[in-house]
Order: sequence, then structure tokens, then C-alpha cells
Amino acid sequence: MTMDAATLRRLSSLLDRAFELSPAERQGWLDGLAGDDAGLVPTLRDLLARPASKEATDYFLFRPSAFTIVDGESAASGPAADDVVGAYRLERLLGRGGMGEVWLAGREDGGLKRKVALKLPHVSWSPAFAERFARERDILATLEHPHIARLYDAGVDRRGRPFMALEYVEGKPLDVFCREGALSIDARLRLLLQVADAVAFAHSRLVLHRDLKPANLLVTADGNVRLLDFGIAKLMEGERTQETQLTRLAGQALTPDYASPEQIRGEQIGTASDVYSLGVVAFELLAGAKPYKLKRGSAAELEEAIAAADVPLASAVSPDPVARKRLRGDLDAIVQQALRKDPAARYASVGAFAQDIERHLRGEPVLARPDSAPYRLRKFVLRNRLAVGASAAVMIAVVCGAGVAVWQASVARAQSAEARAQASLARKEAQRAKAVQGFMTDLFRVNSSQQAEPLKAQQTTARELLDIGAARVTDALKDAPESEIQVIETLSLMYGSLGLRERAIALQRRGVEVARRVHGPDDPRRADAILSYVSAIQEYPERNEIPALLAEAKAALDAAGETTTFLRGALHIETARYSRQESFSAARDTADAAVAFLRHHDLSRGGLITVYNLAGLARMQSRAFAEAEAQFQSAVDAARLLGAAAPAWLAPTLTDLGEAQAAQLKLVAAEASLREGMAHTLKVNGESHPGSQMLRLKLAKFLLTTGRTDEGLALQADVRATIDRTPGRYDKATRANVAYFMAATATARGQPHDAVGALAADFALARDLLPRNTQRSVAALALAETWIAMGRLDEARPMLADAVAHRKSVLAGVDDPRAWLPNWRVEAQLARAEGDPEKALTILAAVPPDALQWPDVEPIAIEIERALALRLVGRKDEAAAAARRALASLQALPATHPMPSKEAAAWEALAEAELALGRRDEARAAYARALALRRVHDAEGSVMLAADERALAALGKPGSAATKRRTASR
Repeated sequence: MTMDAATLRRLSSLLDRAFELSPAERQGWLDGLAGDDAGLVPTLRDLLARPASKEATDYFLFRPSAFTIVDGESAASGPAADDVVGAYRLERLLGRGGMGEVWLAGREDGGLKRKVALKLPHVSWSPAFAERFARERDILATLEHPHIARLYDAGVDRRGRPFMALEYVEGKPLDVFCREGALSIDARLRLLLQVADAVAFAHSRLVLHRDLKPANLLVTADGNVRLLDFGIAKLMEGERTQETQLTRLAGQALTPDYASPEQIRGEQIGTASDVYSLGVVAFELLAGAKPYKLKRGSAAELEEAIAAADVPLASAVSPDPVARKRLRGDLDAIVQQALRKDPAARYASVGAFAQDIERHLRGEPVLARPDSAPYRLRKFVLRNRLAVGASAAVMIAVVCGAGVAVWQASVARAQSAEARAQASLARKEAQRAKAVQGFMTDLFRVNSSQQAEPLKAQQTTARELLDIGAARVTDALKDAPESEIQVIETLSLMYGSLGLRERAIALQRRGVEVARRVHGPDDPRRADAILSYVSAIQEYPERNEIPALLAEAKAALDAAGETTTFLRGALHIETARYSRQESFSAARDTADAAVAFLRHHDLSRGGLITVYNLAGLARMQSRAFAEAEAQFQSAVDAARLLGAAAPAWLAPTLTDLGEAQAAQLKLVAAEASLREGMAHTLKVNGESHPGSQMLRLKLAKFLLTTGRTDEGLALQADVRATIDRTPGRYDKATRANVAYFMAATATARGQPHDAVGALAADFALARDLLPRNTQRSVAALALAETWIAMGRLDEARPMLADAVAHRKSVLAGVDDPRAWLPNWRVEAQLARAEGDPEKALTILAAVPPDALQWPDVEPIAIEIERALALRLVGRKDEAAAAARRALASLQALPATHPMPSKEAAAWEALAEAELALGRRDEARAAYARALALRRVHDAEGSVMLAADERALAALGKPGSAATKRRTASR
């Protein structure tokens, strides 16, 4: 077909108008076209014959070679490597399809250096279209989610070529990743949950995807899904879609295999359409085949099947017999509900679809199946296999039986035994629930009856009510020991939430005693009670009991044959938590074992988050910060999948991630993580919760370290005021940690005298409360450094020796020299303070060079210490060079996140070296820079600030005779 540019534009405009009409309205509209437009009717009829098909739209919009433009406005030639499109230079072709090409590209204009996936559609758009396109780009670019590839930019370049710049994701399509990795059904379901979380997020921002398919779902090497092509999504108003030029044209380029019936029919679509497409992806991922078997394989036949044919059960089409068995029941029902023809009959949202998958993974009844007592009872039994394990013994008779009659009798007996076991369990559950409910009801009733005045009963505090319950629980439930254990655990948790740790632990211990009395040494319920108690005493003196308790719990689980259950996972978690306070290598190894166990068995997402955090903390203790960051990031990714429960998990996890990022000088990312963590804890726990105070203090410390002194001090002061208002809510350990953070601030701001008392108390707590706690060496080192700054060397020496000895003990099995950097630095600092700079240099010379190559503030501090020692032994040029290296590292930090205290120390070291070299003006300038930083950062009365003022005063004005004489005398 030959067509000039004006005619092509007119045809495009007419096609736009046609898309706005329903199929019934189009016929009359086409018949009414007149003049030049009448000549385009045959072409319009041809293009509209398949109004929602990919082929029809491809023909006109994405295959311009079907038309010849004859007036000189020819379409641009195809893109090639090294071409510049907008601000991007093309590097290599990533893929090609009906809509266009995708290229790896980088910024050409000196902007951000990140790589992008540049999409180049096969169509040239008019200026008006480009304007609308840019407007929608700004909306779509707001989809910030860990499982959505970001749309960074979009527009039309000077040659009229449209482009979309998306985040470049290195990964494999979802189906390929699952197939090549031979992933289990559960693993595939977990990937689908990541997809669902991202799609639900987009829906909450009023954006539909409309083209969900495996090719648009890339999985990275670490198992994280990233959704692509939200750039062609449709904006919504509630559940209805809002048409625009961009979404109308791009929206037609759907992939028929995954399109919903309403998309195929050209009807209005909503969130249910994405539910359907995700259902097709789920079907294909779980069954290993597509839902529709076609004889001819044509697009028309596929569209007809999607619109009218019944969807088979996934289990019926799967070629894998193991998968077929697993898919029968819940998963068949879940997928079927997502693939209903009627949008109203599907899941109400992608979130509801995901929740049913999560219910299945937890062994709970799913909403897609008819609700019935037998079904719910069967799910209960499956979740509690051990409790009904006795029925398995009856099944042995089936194998051993001889003859059909014996076999039939055995089956009948097995079924009868299983039914009796199920009924017995149901009765016990009901009795337990009734007993617990009765106890709690009686607790309130007794409180009222014991008060002479009803008003006084209403004014009973939560603490008083708990005390009444704790006193009565044993007598009230003496005939229902399992209920007694359950109530004891509930009361203990309530005591803990009020900050009454001693009462909480005493109750937990009672629960263990009851469990030991009622349950034998091979009963998992004994292990359950023990592990709850262990969890409560991890950070307290009673932790000395933990090794024996863990051994007892393990013996019970081993005897019961529980090797892959939730309780075995809890055993892994508590072992890792205990080891974290014992030695770095044990902390790392037990945490890694827990991660491997929970990832493999998928028992608890919360448990997996916990062990990821433990694995990260183990690496933080040995200063393997990059490895720690990777573990914390995995924890954050897992936490974001928890929906409404996510904030409670994200608060501490993001804070840990922020600290790992800060330790590597990723300061901008660190602040974002810390602030998000604080926002979550305030939302979930409120301002006065002990956990909230610790997270707020960590953010305050970061702000003070990176130059936001006023904000950091204000936040720290608010924490102190909050604690002063509710002192009873904070136990001894929490108060000591708060004091430690305050003391660290005082030391950094030049007030070691104000810090030493709190640091000494923190060390005493770590030594007495948890003698093998890894915090002990950290506290000892901080106290030793503070005493050195105060000139109290006789006190510093034994404290430093304690820090070194303890760290050696807990570092057994860890050969990473980075773990020793703080100790080496403080040892050199002490030697210099004692007047032995040669010894200081010998200590620093023993630091392996590799340990100083990592992004970390400690190598910078060591370089400053080296400069000071070099100057004292007369190696002045080397001293100046070392100080300049430290300054270069500090000045390379983001301008928004300086480290004024460290930078001031580097300037001071340079000033001393310059003065020793006789360069008085350079020395004075360096002291002036240090003093300016100190005045912004340090507290009033800072000893460092005062020292800088004295040094400047001694130097006098630049070039003065007095200055020259003082310099010459040196």
C-alpha cells in the first residue's frame, strides 16, 4: 500500500476514533464517513476486523513496512549499535519482537551512569502524541517497588523516534528460570507471590499491567522477580480503566496466550484482567503446559478458546506424575478460580489470589474450595501430622494383609482409626479452646466480684489483672495441662509487652515445668515449650541454661522423628541466636545452617527473615559488611512480601541493612534504609516502644556522624525525654544500650569526660550479664579509647587488654583481618600516647594491606593514626601524604553526607605534618579547616575544638614575624 504522510496521519486519527466506539457503533460510523475519509474505509474495515488481536495492531502500528511513505517524511532507518536515541547511546541489541527492539544503552549526556534497557517501538508518533506520552510517563514512573523494573524515562528523540528507558535487569524469564532450575512446586509458588505483590502494588497506584507473561517476568540469579513493561500499562479510575492515546495503542499489543476473555472481546477491563493473566502464568508454571490445546494453532482459534472454551484442570494436563498429584485439590481450585471467564467470578484482587496461595503453603483451607467441615478437618490433620501419626501404623496392615478380604478389612480399620483420630483431635481442640476461653472469662468475672465497687473493678490495671491470672492459672486449669501451657504463654507475652521481663520469664519457666510433667522426653510439645522459654532468655543471665535446653529440645524432636517441621526450624533459629553471643564463627555457621534449612523447607517466612538477619549480624561482627548487606537485603525482600504484616518485620531489618550500608560508606542508601526502618517502627510500635527508641538512636547517631548535627541532637534528646517519661517500660539492658549511644555521641563531639561513666557501665553490664557476649569487646575497646583521650593511660591499658583477649576468644575460626582493624588502631593510639610512636608504626605495619582496601571508615581512621605517628618519628613528608590520603577518601563522600569529625581529625593530622615541615601558612589553613568543622559538629567545651583554637592562636596571623619565629624554633 502506498500512502503519503498526511494520509497516514489521517488514518491513524480515524483508527483512534474507531477504538473509542463499541463494535456495534463502528459499523454505522464507517458507513457515515465521506470525502477523502471514505476512501480509507476499506483499510479501516480490514484493520478493525480483528479489533483486539495483536496481529491487527502489529500490522498497522508496529510494522510500518506495510506502508510506503512517499512525501519525503520517511521513517527513520533501523537502530544500530552506537546510535544515539535521545540522551542514550545504544550498545547492543537485547531482543526484538513485533512491537520493536530492546537495546542495552547508557547515558550519552553525562548524566547517571547506569545502564538501561531502551525500548524502541516500530512507530513514529506525532508531536501531540509525544506530549501525551510524556504526561503518562511521569505517572508510570512512580511505580517504585522491589519487584518492578523502573521506567526511568520516555519520549521522542529529534528524529521522531519514540523510546522508553527502563531499568536493565539481568535475569531469565520466569518459565525458563523454573525449568532450568527444576524448581519444586513450592518454589514456583513463592516466585508467583513475588509477582502478585508487585502487581497488587501497581493496582494500588491505579495502574494495570495488561500483558503479564513469563517473558515480562525476569528472575535474577538470587531468585528475585522483576516485572517489565509496565510502560504500556493502563491507568485506572477505581476498577475501571481510563483510556488515553498511549494506553489505547499500546494496550492493543497484548500477547493472546495470556490475554483475558474481556481483552480478547475488546471489552472494558479492570484488575480482574491481570488476575486472569497471572492465572495463566500460574497454570503454565505449575502444570508445565498452556491451558488450551489447539488443533490448528492459529491466533483465531486461540482467541475463540480463551473467550469460550472451558479451562482444564492443571493436574489433568501436567506431564509430570509427581506434579499432577501435588496439583490436585487446592492448587487446581486456586488456578481455576483465577481463570474464570466472568471477571466477577475470579478472585476480587491479585492480593486475594496471593493470600490463597499462602494459605495453601501454610496448609490452611483455601477460599477457592467449597467450605465444609470434612475439608477443614482434613487440612487440620495435615498440618498436625504428628498428632495423628498413630493412624499410620494401621496402614502397615494393608501391606502385610493376605487376600482381598484381609486387604478390605485393613482399609476399613485404617479409615475408621483415622476418623476416630480426627474426631478426637477436633474434640481436644474444642476442649482446649473452651478451657482457655473459660479461664479468661473467669479472670474478668473474678476481678469484678472481688471488688466492692464496680468502678474500682473497671479501674484495675492491666498489670493487676495479669497478676490475678498468673496466680490462678495453675489451680484453674489443673485438669487441662495443655490449656494451662497455652494460657501461661499468653500471660508471659503480655507481661513482656509491659516490660515486666522477670515475671514473663518466670511464667515461661512454669510452662516448661508443666510440659515436662505432662509430655514425655520424645514429645514435640515438650520441645515447643522449651524453645519458647529459650527465646525469652536469649539476652539475659538465664541464657546460661540455653545449651542444655537446646539439647533437650533436639533430643525430643529427634526421638519424635521431626526433622523438617516448624519446630525443627525454631530449633535452628534459637541455636543461631544463642551462638551470636558466643563466637563469630559459630554465629556465622549456625545462622547459615538455619537459612539453608528454612529456605529449603519453606516453613515460615518470618523465620526466614529472622535467620537472614542473624546471618547478616554474624558478618557485621566480623566486619564482613558486604556479605552482611546481602543477607539483610534478602531479609528485606522477604519481609516486603508479607503484606500487612511487613512493617513489623521491616523496621529492624531495614535498620540493620542501613548500618551495613553505612559501614561501607554507602551513606545515601544507608540513610534511606534507616529512615524507612524508623517510619515502620513508629507506625507499628509507636514512639515509646523500646525497639522504637533503639532504632531512633541509630538514626540519630548516623545523622550526627554525617554532619546533620542539629537534627541528630534533636532526635537524641527526644529519645531521652521519651524514656524519662516512661522509665518503667525499659529494662536494664535497653537503658544501658541507650546510655552507650549517648556516650558514643559525647566522645565523638569532644566530651570524653561526659562519656566515660556510661561507657564503663555498659562494659560492666556486658561483662556481668552476658560474659561471652560479643558486645563485651566492643564496649571495652570504646572505653579504652575514651580513657586514652582523657590521658588516663593506666586505666586504658587493662581495658584494651581485656578487649583484645575477649575478641581473640570470640574470633576463633574467623581469619578475616578486617575483624581486627579497630583493635590495631586503638593499640597504636595507646602506644603513641605512651610516647612510643615507633611501636605504633610497628603495630600499623602489621595490618595486612588487603584489610585496608575495603570501603570502610576504619581504614581512613588508621591512615590518620599513621600520619600522627609518622610525624612524631620525623618522617614528615610521609605523614603529610598519609593525612592527604585520608582527606581524599573523606572528601570523596557525597556532599550531602560528609563526616565532619573524621575530616577534622584528618585536617589536624595534616596541619601537624605541615607545621613540622615548616609550612606555617599551610598548617594554619589546615587548622582553620579543622576548627570550622569542629564548630559545626562538636559540643561546646569540646577538647578537640579547644586544641585547634590554641594551635591557631599560637601560629598567629599568616606571614607574621611571630609565626616565623615560632616555626623556626621548631
